Amino acid sequence: MAYDNVPLWQQAFGEVWDTLIQCSPDIGGFLVDHENRKAYLDENAAVIAGIAREPDYGQITALLASMSDNTVKSPLKVNIFKFTDTYTVGFFKAMETSASHGAALPGCTHTQLSAAMAEAGSGSLLALIRLENRDKGGISDFHIYSALYALRRELPSDALICGDSKEQFWLFIPGFSGNAEEYLKRLQDTLINCSVTNDMGEVMGTHSMTFTAGVGGDFSAPAQRMHTAEFALFEASSKGSGTICIYSVERYEDQKNEYGRIKRFNTLIENNLFVYHFQPIISARTGEVLAYEALMRTDSSIGMYPLEIINDATRCGRLYDIEKATLYNTAAVISENQDVFSSKKLFVNSITAHMLTDEDWSVLEVKYGELMEKMVIELTEQTEIDDSKLKFVHDRLRRCNMSLAIDDYGTGYSNTSNLIRYAPKYVKIDRSLITEIEGKPKMQKFVKSTIGFIHENGFLALAEGVETSAELKVMIQLGSDLIQGYYVSKPKPVLIHEVSESIRAEVISINAECSGEIDKIYHASDNDVISLKNLTDEHYTAVFTDRKNVVIDGIDCDSAGIAIISADGAKSRITLKNVSLYSDKHEPIISIGERSEAEICLDGENDIRGIGIYVPRSSKLTVTGSGNLKIFSDSVDCYCIGGGRNVSAGYIVIDSDGHLDLTANGDTAVAIGSGRNEGGTSVSIKRGSYTIHCSGGRCAGIGTFEGGSVIDIENASADIEMLSPDCVAIGSLAGETNVSMHNYRVNVSMSGINLCGIGTVSEGRGVIYLESGQTDMVLHGRSISCIGTRKGNMECTVKFSRVTLECEGNSAMGIGDMKGSGDVSVTNCTLNINFRSSEGMAMGSRAGTLTTCQLIKNIFINE
Repeated sequence: MAYDNVPLWQQAFGEVWDTLIQCSPDIGGFLVDHENRKAYLDENAAVIAGIAREPDYGQITALLASMSDNTVKSPLKVNIFKFTDTYTVGFFKAMETSASHGAALPGCTHTQLSAAMAEAGSGSLLALIRLENRDKGGISDFHIYSALYALRRELPSDALICGDSKEQFWLFIPGFSGNAEEYLKRLQDTLINCSVTNDMGEVMGTHSMTFTAGVGGDFSAPAQRMHTAEFALFEASSKGSGTICIYSVERYEDQKNEYGRIKRFNTLIENNLFVYHFQPIISARTGEVLAYEALMRTDSSIGMYPLEIINDATRCGRLYDIEKATLYNTAAVISENQDVFSSKKLFVNSITAHMLTDEDWSVLEVKYGELMEKMVIELTEQTEIDDSKLKFVHDRLRRCNMSLAIDDYGTGYSNTSNLIRYAPKYVKIDRSLITEIEGKPKMQKFVKSTIGFIHENGFLALAEGVETSAELKVMIQLGSDLIQGYYVSKPKPVLIHEVSESIRAEVISINAECSGEIDKIYHASDNDVISLKNLTDEHYTAVFTDRKNVVIDGIDCDSAGIAIISADGAKSRITLKNVSLYSDKHEPIISIGERSEAEICLDGENDIRGIGIYVPRSSKLTVTGSGNLKIFSDSVDCYCIGGGRNVSAGYIVIDSDGHLDLTANGDTAVAIGSGRNEGGTSVSIKRGSYTIHCSGGRCAGIGTFEGGSVIDIENASADIEMLSPDCVAIGSLAGETNVSMHNYRVNVSMSGINLCGIGTVSEGRGVIYLESGQTDMVLHGRSISCIGTRKGNMECTVKFSRVTLECEGNSAMGIGDMKGSGDVSVTNCTLNINFRSSEGMAMGSRAGTLTTCQLIKNIFINE
């Protein structure tokens, strides 16, 4: 209790009063004991009234008397709820201002302020203060309330605070005789050290608040004093956040023209007088309007250009206000024109260094909800964002299903690694690269390679600032996806549904002239069913997806030269339904993005001719469905599923009921797997049937060339045919190999020099475990290992299986290692072995143990 030893206080306020006032700092209780001529105030009341915690009896009665007619110019009200001859009980309440977030703030009206200034005359202090965040972020209502309450506690009881705008306030102290600048700096220290509390009075944590202030001149007319304080604040803002300036007639004369502009700027901000013009963004294939860019303008009463606004906002520390107004206003445009934006986007320029606070962003989300997915946030390419802030941006946009665009790409600040890191959906090629490009062959080559790089990473290329017919033609020919510029349409104060018929006809005509010469990427939407025939008819060269579910339907389409690209970091499902794809380039037809999880679901008969499905080391691919897939890969360095000779593939899981027919022919060839395995990833085959054909200089059916492999096969059958000097059907050419097979059937036919059916060709180590299956091998070569390795240390276990091995060559090993070590266990098996070889061994290893049990053996070596 505040006064445990005062019975009257306990009787009037009870035990909960102290807890209540902690949650309501704008209210405080008082008790006046007339009989004993004593007065009592709680802590809040003392602060609000600006008097001592235990005031003089005469002081408190005089204060109450002066307020009884409610005409006093004071930042508080009084409410008396008990009055007798012996005591008076009531509470003080701070007056409300427009800046409050629901609780009362200490303040007064403009009329009261003007009257107090006129009455006080000279010998007073008038300052205009603007609350600011030293970290350049926004100021929430909680910050404003806590700041003003902290200041109120330090001010004299007769001081007045009056709201000028949400974050800007008048401070008036009559009878002031000290140094204004030193006094305001002490108030700044108070503000810096105050606590920010929520509606319940709970401390919300640290803050970075301060204020910038302008002190008015000592003029008798209130309006003149206020005008000079505004000018002083303008001067302070130009010098930086936290600056305090005293009005000077000389400086005013030098800068009054500039001050007039800043005053218009402040009017623009405080009254949200922004207007917007909208420039269409069209398809480079059809001329159809696909989006608009919102361009900031002002009406004639303000008369400022966008660059002026940004410069003044920078000088006055109000870039955050620009960012907030832009996002809120453009979201409102979408809300008011939902019929237009049902199939279109709105590009909105963002100031990355002044992103909205969580509170302001949450209000935006709540107010506009799913409409925010129509917004494309546009960052300038010069913007540098560290990884933590970039993740913050991506998380926000992803949560609202919004897109990102990079503006001004190619202006001299281009950084390809940054572009990949930002992972935008749209990249706007800067006007400086496009101007008169028809007469600049070298620039055309550069822009073409730039657009190629943009497309290779799954982004869309937008040519901005197209101003002539010749520029339009070249940018379409070079592969731009979208076009924006004065030649197409100037910005207009209204949203136009279509550009002129002549522009649309010109776009279509240019495309007809260069049909087949332009890389054109289709960006899939979620649950999109994409007709392969329509893509080929419209001359698309690739499908890009970052969505959870996409179906590609090949009905009525014999074959298409189209690639499929899944985005980095995506979790996507791509259904191939009777699809036939081909490519003459040495590039994968299906590319899984980095750090992604992709599922390819097979439906019907599917055929791929060219480099097959690329799975980067950081990603995982799962093949599902009941359909069939045939891949024919024929090139110098080829693979069907995984990666090439110098690549480490990611995790590969095949969980399909269908049949996979895989052919890889080249100098190096891999059916399922890759050349290396630096990440310890695995191949897991859970079911289905497989036909594998490999031929070339070095070949791996399921596995790798070097670095070892981890392979798990169950409930599956495979027919593997290989023709190569050095090859392995299941396992590795070199390194550690771990193979586990259950409920399997494997039929292997190999011809070459150094051959291995299951295991490692030479000097291998690891574990081979075969259970409940059937193995049939026919191998013709010089050095042959059927199950195991040569000159290594491989542990081999075969259980409950039927093994038939027929080999012809200089050296033939059945199960184990003829030249190395490693334990071999063969139990409950039927062995049919027939070797024609100058050096042959059925099972075991030279330096390891051999365990056999319950075998049916038919072994013939050179018989």
